[in-house]
Amino acid sequence: MNDLVKQSDEMNNFVNDLDSAEMEMAREINAKFIKGHFKVSQLVQHCVNHSTYHRGAIVSMGRQLNLNKAPSTDMLFYFNDNSHTSP
Repeated sequence: MNDLVKQSDEMNNFVNDLDSAEMEMAREINAKFIKGHFKVSQLVQHCVNHSTYHRGAIVSMGRQLNLNKAPSTDMLFYFNDNSHTSP
């Protein structure tokens, strides 16, 4: 869990340190399933959106195993917890 929090903090710091010009800069992606040039802002948006895909997949797998008492994965529930604050 500490590694996850550390990676989250690193991503947050990376994004917060970017100025608007850097967010518009293009980066080349040459991955197995996609190739192209994308703005940094698009890549950041992809990372955030893709994490929702994985949260949904985990919930679906749990439901197939009759694990129906998992906490909500919705960010508003996370932010509503008194121990967390929104960025």
